[in-house]
Amino acid sequence: MLTALGILILTIGLTIYGYCRYRFRFADPIPNASLPKHIFFGHGLSFRRINPVRIYWVLKRAYDNKERIFKIAFGPMPVICPIHPDLVQKVLCDFATIDKPYFYDFTQLTNGLFGGPYDLWKAHRKVLNPTFNLRILNSFQPIFNDCVNTMMRNIKAHVKPGEPMNILEFTSPCTLSMVTRTSLGGRVLEREGTKEFCEGMESLLHQLGIRMFNANLHPDWVYRYTRIYRAEMKARNFCCAWTDKILEEKKQELAKKKEDMNNNADSKEENEDNEVSYKKPQIFIDQLLTIPLPDGRPFSDQEILDEIYTMIAAGNETSAVQSAHTILLLAMHPEIQERAVEEILRVFPTPEQNFNQDTLKQLELQERIIKESQRLMPVAFILGRAAQHDIQLDDYVCPKGTIFILNLFEMQRRKEFWGEDAHEFNPDRFLPENSKNRHPYAYAPFSAGPRSCIGSRYAMMSMKTLLTEVLRNYKLTTDIKYDEIQFKFKVSLHLAHPHRVFLEPRNLYGGSK
Repeated sequence: MLTALGILILTIGLTIYGYCRYRFRFADPIPNASLPKHIFFGHGLSFRRINPVRIYWVLKRAYDNKERIFKIAFGPMPVICPIHPDLVQKVLCDFATIDKPYFYDFTQLTNGLFGGPYDLWKAHRKVLNPTFNLRILNSFQPIFNDCVNTMMRNIKAHVKPGEPMNILEFTSPCTLSMVTRTSLGGRVLEREGTKEFCEGMESLLHQLGIRMFNANLHPDWVYRYTRIYRAEMKARNFCCAWTDKILEEKKQELAKKKEDMNNNADSKEENEDNEVSYKKPQIFIDQLLTIPLPDGRPFSDQEILDEIYTMIAAGNETSAVQSAHTILLLAMHPEIQERAVEEILRVFPTPEQNFNQDTLKQLELQERIIKESQRLMPVAFILGRAAQHDIQLDDYVCPKGTIFILNLFEMQRRKEFWGEDAHEFNPDRFLPENSKNRHPYAYAPFSAGPRSCIGSRYAMMSMKTLLTEVLRNYKLTTDIKYDEIQFKFKVSLHLAHPHRVFLEPRNLYGGSK
């Protein structure tokens, strides 16, 4: 009996393997990744029992391939990896590859912009685009200012001469406060359970990052019996309960507001309120609760929660980690740091001058610094797409169902696109005269094409506000060498060590600040 059962299992396994080899034979001519390859497991063994640091190094080794396009094989199933901007542009812009692959479902954000299918994404994006216009973004500036001022008081309370600080421990609460206040309204981080919510979000990202690059954890029937699943569900259940309560409160608040408006007979007062409404922060959840979708129906509770989670997770990760990366890079490059300070003095000649759209726009060098930080250390550096129709890349026709992985970290450091000094920190490569002949898709830190990040301007405004205030108050140094930076993958790109920075008080305004 045991022999017969073994033969049956082997026969089924070989049949499935043979079908997959036939199904994916289109990828045979595509060059392999620069990883060891097993006859049955492909390159998958390189990803076994993997941790966040090892994920980064395995991906880096895979992308040592100098081809325009190559494949990583997980068993008989190939994942196609375009690296040339021509091919990246086609994958990001072609309708055939506008959907996300199945592993985006692991986030359980399939009812929002991040992981939703094309039809849902299209409806949501059409409605939500206006909620990120400049007038609404400008209404958030007082919130940005208040959150940054709170961060500066926190830094001042903890800074000690001659002792380094992990700057991410200060930028992360700051940007989380920004994104929660602009998404949910009020001072939600002062609520009970906030610390546990923040820890839960961090745990979720950690568990999801491990699962995505462990193919053996992809089947739900396997994953559900792992400690990673138990840790994820513990964090997810708490975070959902926390935000569910806020959503219910907001719905009750909106119902009361509508009732009050119906009882208000003074239409003139209502019109005046509409005229000044944009002077108040236009909170994201309030808009989700009031704006109808193209088919006339309101956002469902699950759609609202998925969009809120997307804003909190993506918004906080992008701004917090990228700001910390940028501060560390400035601490490593004192000459560029001083140029940035000189620009701040020109734009903000007195400490009382306010942040607004015009002053932030004048910080051109600082914007180039942030862009160079995003080029070298992009937070959202892995993008996935799935083919809904056949698509041709160079000489290869990739059929429906093909999965594509784009590695922006590697593409944005390729010497053929960025020159021999591609690995060096040089913000002036983003001067207009240095950018005019560059391929438009050689740089895509907020993704690109139709499904690019809806919050890119939000992120730039918040990061400029944060960086300006840090540079106005402190001179930055570090004992970490540029070529000693180590990375790890945790859904996004993090450092494998603290963002260790020394902060020396800066007397920028001659004692007036």
